[in-house]
Amino acid sequence: MSDHRVKILRIEQLTPNVKSFIVEKPKGYVFHPGSHTHIKLEDSKFKDKKHPFTICSLNRDNFLEFIIKGYPGGITEELHDLKEGDEIIIDDPKEDKKYKGKGFFIAAGTGVNPFLAILRHLREENQVEGNKLIFTNKTYEDIILRKELKNLLDDDLILVLTRQKVKGYHYGRIDSEFLKETIKDFSQYFYLCGPKIFALEVKKMLLGLGASMEKIF
Repeated sequence: MSDHRVKILRIEQLTPNVKSFIVEKPKGYVFHPGSHTHIKLEDSKFKDKKHPFTICSLNRDNFLEFIIKGYPGGITEELHDLKEGDEIIIDDPKEDKKYKGKGFFIAAGTGVNPFLAILRHLREENQVEGNKLIFTNKTYEDIILRKELKNLLDDDLILVLTRQKVKGYHYGRIDSEFLKETIKDFSQYFYLCGPKIFALEVKKMLLGLGASMEKIF
């Protein structure tokens, strides 16, 4: 496993607590949609631990993009304190979420990151059609890259807010009734990503509604 020192080229504030980091791409760095790598900071008190982050850019891009939510007291807080021109250390990419075929993506918060990478790739291949995304967040301002997701999926983007009522958006937590009303075919593929408890609960509900264990990722 190789370490690569890369410079931060651009930082963009996406939501009040989420930033996009555009960094240099090491020569010969090849990855698949949905892959992740580990980020280390030399001067961090967390430098001896591995910290996985999804690569959100496309393999053909000449840069890497990481979309990171800042949490107090951890490496993400330190990352949010970095400036353009600072350096981070990444290692070789690892395959994570793999696209098996058309289906439903269900994400919470920054759990959308691997799906964003996959959908960006599918757009390049003209294969987005037939896929849908349920994306849940606390409030409207928490929605990451809402306009891009809308452009990617149009009416196949279903946005859910758990703490704010907004016209045109579903309100409340994802439950079995919501899934039953929203999903007409439970024989298709399902891709889940978000907090562990969220993914486990949604998986349990999907299985109860007739989804196959072999088609839930």
